[in-house]
Amino acid sequence: MRFGKFAHFALGLSLVLGISLTATRPAQSETLDSVKQRGFLLCGVSAGVSGFSTPSADGGWSGFDVDFCRALAAAIFDDVSKVRFVPLNATERYPALQAGTIDVLSRNSSWTISTEAGLNLIFAATTFYDGQGFMVRRSRNAATAEDLANTKVCVQAATTSEQNAVDYFKTNGMAMELVARPTAAEVLAAYEKGACDVMTSDVSALYGERLKLEKPDEHVILPDVISKEALGPVVRGDDLRWFEIVKWTHFAMVDAEELGVATNTLDAALGSAKPDVRRLIGRDAVSAEKLGLNNDFAARIIRHVGNYAEVYDRNLGSKTQLGIPRGINELWSRGGILYAPPMRWKPQEINPAGRVSSDTDSCWFVSATLPWRAQEPCRWRQHFVAVATCCADDNSSGPCRTCFYRHSFRSIASLVDLTGSKTSSTDRSKHSQSLFPIQSCHASTLKDSLMSRPTNREQ
Repeated sequence: MRFGKFAHFALGLSLVLGISLTATRPAQSETLDSVKQRGFLLCGVSAGVSGFSTPSADGGWSGFDVDFCRALAAAIFDDVSKVRFVPLNATERYPALQAGTIDVLSRNSSWTISTEAGLNLIFAATTFYDGQGFMVRRSRNAATAEDLANTKVCVQAATTSEQNAVDYFKTNGMAMELVARPTAAEVLAAYEKGACDVMTSDVSALYGERLKLEKPDEHVILPDVISKEALGPVVRGDDLRWFEIVKWTHFAMVDAEELGVATNTLDAALGSAKPDVRRLIGRDAVSAEKLGLNNDFAARIIRHVGNYAEVYDRNLGSKTQLGIPRGINELWSRGGILYAPPMRWKPQEINPAGRVSSDTDSCWFVSATLPWRAQEPCRWRQHFVAVATCCADDNSSGPCRTCFYRHSFRSIASLVDLTGSKTSSTDRSKHSQSLFPIQSCHASTLKDSLMSRPTNREQ
């Protein structure tokens, strides 16, 4: 057991150093290269879902999912016009992505294990948290979904909604007849003509479909939500860099809302002294170039498209016909579950020659989990998982010389002084520690030193 724990740490450390050693390689993405060479992005969208992707008479498109692809085009080209929209129904969407007909699918698609494991596709992020519901005629006087026994239910074929409906009625011991149609438009038409008593889909889609009915007020959306539907953009599973670009496009929009950076405040933000704001808009160094993007990619998105709240309010919010409340799609700090990792400052790397490279020649830490924050002799900046980096020397009394690592399998911190002497910490008594010296700033020495010494609990 003792060897297993140490092996676990050694593996974590090797992954840390491995990431650092490869971090300086140029960003490569076949998809991004193809998009740049073509001169525009190919974005798959639904054939027409109010608030998410709606075609206009002049050939334009609008909607929440449409704006995401425009944000992606802004990040890449600094030009939202460099995107072409490809309408796809539920049956066509995934084969089109697999075949390379589109670069990204930004269509109301639910994140499931079968899509990722079975089709080699990856959901980059959840841009909208939804759930499946039911719409019925007001004259039916149904108060909840439990009043829907012995009904005909219209649903779009080849969607998660189809199986969810079957599961719900079976679980609750209620008889029903499924009426499946290939497209959302055909489902709505069947419902309006009376081919079924109930229409089921994602709640957000039902709000939009109700507006298309001749007399919307004669139909109600029941309060029941029978599933979890995490909706978001999908990419192919063979291009990690492209996946990261799509993912951080969404994160940038969420971070911008949280920091109060919007289209009308961007100019003021460009002159901000706040570190988080400066990192977001690319004023301070970030790692966007490793993705193949400019460091100001978030500022481009905000300038041309807006932050997450602006996109939501413009397409789905209370001032639109849909009027869908933010609900759980509100920021985590305001009672919702919308959350994005912050854009941290650009880490220094261990270069391919194996020597620690640092602007300040100060100290380094290796962490397999979130870092412990030491207050003395210097303040540590926060970093992400599995990154080897140098801490900033922001202690005016002297150079920062303390390095540490934390095991991935338990919360203990080990402090190491590069000069060989033990250091003090106001929080040291709170941690189980193993102290030993590292004599040089070479990656190989750092790795060997940490891996050759067990912790106190393992001795």
